[in-house]
Amino acid sequence: LNFWALMEKASKEAPPKVEINEKEDVAAILYTSGTTGFPKGVLQTHFNIRRNAEMTRDYLNPDDDFRFMLILPLFHVNAQIVTVMTPLLAGASCILTPGFSAQTHWETVAKYKASTFSAVPTILSILLKMPHENLDLSSLKFVVCGAAPLPLEVFRAFEATFKCNVVEGYGLTEGTCVSSVNPLPTESEDRRKIGSIGLPIPGNEMKIVDDKGNDVPPNTKGEILVKGDNVMKEYFKNPEANADTLKNGWLYTGDIGHMDEDGFFFITDRKKDMIIRGGENIYPREIEEVLYSHPDVSLATVIGVRDKIYGELPKAFVVLKEGKSTSSEEIIEYCKKNLANFKVPKYIEFKEDLPKTPTGKIMKQPLREEEEQKTGKIFNS
Repeated sequence: LNFWALMEKASKEAPPKVEINEKEDVAAILYTSGTTGFPKGVLQTHFNIRRNAEMTRDYLNPDDDFRFMLILPLFHVNAQIVTVMTPLLAGASCILTPGFSAQTHWETVAKYKASTFSAVPTILSILLKMPHENLDLSSLKFVVCGAAPLPLEVFRAFEATFKCNVVEGYGLTEGTCVSSVNPLPTESEDRRKIGSIGLPIPGNEMKIVDDKGNDVPPNTKGEILVKGDNVMKEYFKNPEANADTLKNGWLYTGDIGHMDEDGFFFITDRKKDMIIRGGENIYPREIEEVLYSHPDVSLATVIGVRDKIYGELPKAFVVLKEGKSTSSEEIIEYCKKNLANFKVPKYIEFKEDLPKTPTGKIMKQPLREEEEQKTGKIFNS
């Protein structure tokens, strides 16, 4: 198809003017990834989309020569806002690809001189395995990563391998896209805090509250709340979820984290993923970080399994790097050296791959369902 040929066939008359209430009229219904349950439809207004794209543009400040490379599917809010709407607002360029291809990714970056691309952590893990020698990647200024927690080992390996800064941020479909992001590094200053999701993007507020909705002091764990022009209108035909999520102008994200004394936010885990072992809270991400630091591990995720004595125990699912072999006993011993004893996984299961969403986020729910079918036990959900 040729765009200009299609335009020639189009009517020369201007379309009828449509009156839009920007803050009330829905522009799109995007669905959550469903990693913790059934996907929910998110009603985003014209105002939500415009404002979050403006926030992202003002943060990135791209010039006319800046090229965003699209690799995430266009039904994903990150692709729509960061990679398409932002360059449209800024007068920059968008490189549209058919989709993410590990085999051709770096060739495409080099061929079209991409300035940046936005990815999820699993994509960065995959790209570390791909050959890139003899390719000119000098156009790449930085890579944006979000949608799921980025393991520190993957972060460090990616920067060391490709000599390219990774900027980690945070957002969710209910927040249209971007809620927080680390400061962009410059030649003279790097204010990023590795492992954090950065500072609230200007125009957006964030805070941490306890189970009763009270603000907590810095470095205290609680639920992350978001407020701003980017927060959705509501869920589609889901009053119960609306009541749980939208309270007093704040979006209750369901993510557990803390804010440090400098205002940087850190994610601990999803509230629904927390494992309670004998009254002690265990956040799967902490175990997953240790597993990712093991030299033989490529992918890992942790869920909770019911136990008659402790209530729940952690179980890890591990994908080994190609050509590597190790035992569950060795993995457990490695965890014992790096975790408090009560956090060490009770069970290790090796798999060829882990279930993922179309955007590459690891899904825990299918693993819970799989385990329930095998054992008859109910896992945390």
